[in-house]
Amino acid sequence: MTEAVLIKLGWVLAAVVAYGLLRWRLMDATHGFRVRAGRDADLWASDLRLPERERRALQGMADRMYRWSTPWLVVMATVVVMLKPSGRLSTFRQTSDPQIRNDITRLNARLVFAAVATSPLASLIAGIVLLAGLLVRNSVTALGERLATVAEAFPGRV
Repeated sequence: MTEAVLIKLGWVLAAVVAYGLLRWRLMDATHGFRVRAGRDADLWASDLRLPERERRALQGMADRMYRWSTPWLVVMATVVVMLKPSGRLSTFRQTSDPQIRNDITRLNARLVFAAVATSPLASLIAGIVLLAGLLVRNSVTALGERLATVAEAFPGRV
């Protein structure tokens, strides 16, 4: 009986060590990417052309980059975003310059990927959530288009 428990504890310990090594390797491989994303976020956070709300959001994301909870908070935010209807997603892009808007959008995406890249399990879950959300959203959009086509073909019956 104790041998079975010890064997299971050994497997759990081996899995924890393997996950720790995988996490360390992932953090080492993505370190430069995270540093560049954080540096760019700090530069944009000090740019007065951006609204105060965006500057605070960029600075906060750059400050949270190495906290253990950040990848999981990003995964939870991804789940919430995927569950919301696409028309209800709020944006606070108040800048009038389209080039700045594009740069900030790319930087936000880089910051999200940099935050999730600190945990292999969070990366896997975020990828699954994104893939499932995109598939569901595309399926719902396609279904809506089909129903609209049927409604046009048979007015008053659908």
